[in-house]
Amino acid sequence: MTERTASPRLGCDLPDRLLAVRAAEGDEDSFAVLVQRHSRSLLTLARCMLGNPQDAPDRRR
Repeated sequence: MTERTASPRLGCDLPDRLLAVRAAEGDEDSFAVLVQRHSRSLLTLARCMLGNPQDAPDRRR
């Protein structure tokens, strides 16, 4: 298991690029920050692409 380097609270001031690198290296907290930061826009995009708002939350994952 990888060492966690950033809690979601601490990672809030880090740029997406750095969080993405850390997430790609297995840092679950950095990934959580990215998900928290962008989940609303991803849900909106999924709703637009699917045309069925009820399917969007499942497809966001």
